[in-house]
Amino acid sequence: MKRVKTQLAEFEKLSERNAKHLYIERCQANPGYDCTFFTVKVPSSGRFKRAPVARQLMGINNKRIVFLDEKTKVRMYVCLFMGFD
Repeated sequence: MKRVKTQLAEFEKLSERNAKHLYIERCQANPGYDCTFFTVKVPSSGRFKRAPVARQLMGINNKRIVFLDEKTKVRMYVCLFMGFD
């Protein structure tokens, strides 16, 4: 909640046009921007065959693959593609 209040204070200082521009820039900087998401099961490391399985969101677009935690939506891993033009 504290982070939300500080960001709100930052936006209140800007004009409406600049605030919209900053909002769009932040959305586009999000690692999951313009990705198609799929729910995948990732096996946890372990020696046993019945090791727990972690569920993650896998986002794919033409520039990168992003793995997010299913519950918290926190970025776990990003793989960038290079040389595809």
